[in-house]
Amino acid sequence: MTKANKATMMAISLEQFARPDQSSSMLLGHDLKTLRVPVTWTTMKTSKTVLKALFAGADGTDTSTSAEYDDYGLRRLVQDLASIATRHTAFVPEQLRDVLADDDDFECGDSAFGPNIYNQDYWGGGRKTTTPPPPLSGQRQGQGHGEEDIDDNNNTMILQELNQLRDIINNTVRCQDLGRSEAAWNDKVHSRMLDLGTKLVEESVQAENITRAKIAGPFIPDGPASILSSSGAASAFCGVVDGTGVGGSSFSSSAIPAKLVDYALALQFSDPENSLSRRLVQFVATQSRKASSAIASSSRATRPSQQPPLLQPSGSGDPIISSSSAGDGTGAASLPTFHMFNQTPYRPLVYAPAGVFIETKVEGGSLDEGRLQLGLWVSAWFKRVSMFGGLVSDAPQAGGQVGGQGSSLPLPIIPLALVKSDAWEVFFARQSSTLLSYSSSSTSFARARARAQAQAREDEPRIDIIGPLKIGGTGDLASAYQLLLALRRLSFWVQDRSGFCGWVEQVVGM
Repeated sequence: MTKANKATMMAISLEQFARPDQSSSMLLGHDLKTLRVPVTWTTMKTSKTVLKALFAGADGTDTSTSAEYDDYGLRRLVQDLASIATRHTAFVPEQLRDVLADDDDFECGDSAFGPNIYNQDYWGGGRKTTTPPPPLSGQRQGQGHGEEDIDDNNNTMILQELNQLRDIINNTVRCQDLGRSEAAWNDKVHSRMLDLGTKLVEESVQAENITRAKIAGPFIPDGPASILSSSGAASAFCGVVDGTGVGGSSFSSSAIPAKLVDYALALQFSDPENSLSRRLVQFVATQSRKASSAIASSSRATRPSQQPPLLQPSGSGDPIISSSSAGDGTGAASLPTFHMFNQTPYRPLVYAPAGVFIETKVEGGSLDEGRLQLGLWVSAWFKRVSMFGGLVSDAPQAGGQVGGQGSSLPLPIIPLALVKSDAWEVFFARQSSTLLSYSSSSTSFARARARAQAQAREDEPRIDIIGPLKIGGTGDLASAYQLLLALRRLSFWVQDRSGFCGWVEQVVGM
């Protein structure tokens, strides 16, 4: 395609973007693919192809078998979630077998019941362990004989949980019948489900509602200059110098949706004296000081009489995010520009690394819009953490890394949940220079591998979001238990020192 044709098509796309009556489903995928680091959603048909897409290299070999490779528990996580999604592992407490036998709202086979499903070591393929679940130590093994036989001291939580799930299901039905808003769904259904899903690790992992969180100026995803320099769509993309004062063209903050994602599963320790919690505070402060020094040097060299755009001086010497770039209504404007681990100055996430992001939609909501929101959010997250010194990323970074280069610590794969009404799906976002997408239809694996090799030779950095795994929902009791186990598995991964928490420890130098 000639440059003239590309320019014409770009102009047409921008003109369509500005039309209020244009279908968003025709535009949102295009928007993400035009980022400087393109974001591509790849839909796989089976859990097997999800695993291949995530862990097979361009030559078709399994990258996770390398002795030097550390996937931070991601392969195990994906395998376990796939087992839950296909119901190949137990997901209902064994003690409820007889309790639910005559329940008209519950329909599942015997294989759905397991004795130790709350145990962190019990995952995949119906594997049994002899270690009791953490909150139910001392519980009886074997089958129960009805509600009256469940031990009051050790198993009360199981009955409470059953009642809570029934309430959530009833709320789901009411939300559907009344056509409630996304905010109402979040309040009455999703927040309650997430609270249950993180209960076993609540001292270290929180399901944080982040509907008010916005992307800080320095981490807004970069867009292509050909789009950003166009004046044909005032409401679409426009060029701004991001809050670092050192890099490239970006979406303006006005081009980013007012609300991006709904929840994050974040490392958030209840004990302020926790060693990792204290180290995170020190690490974020150090990153902020290094960034401030680099920005000040760049500013003096290029524009000695001006402050960097979107920055305001503070008494500490650190640049401050202006209200135009922060603006989340939480007092984030008082934080230095880089004074955050994640990509947002939203206070609950400043020192709380987020390992899972969740976007919710009502029945009539647009999944394409949800993909756009998650895509922008995770793109900004990768952009932010790529700036930590010692992280290796295939993607270009505006202004370079903050704090140095040369280490081999990779970026992690990040789970993303997309929820529509009562149904939950999980995808996985990875940043690399290779498109790892394999078709599960008529195209053979060998042909797909050859295509991936050709794409890899182009050496174009990108973010691939691969999935889905259907992990249950809140529409019926069996699906709710399935979802509950999946959320617990995700929360265990976030707090696991061989999972996301382990990656964070390496980043901060513990």
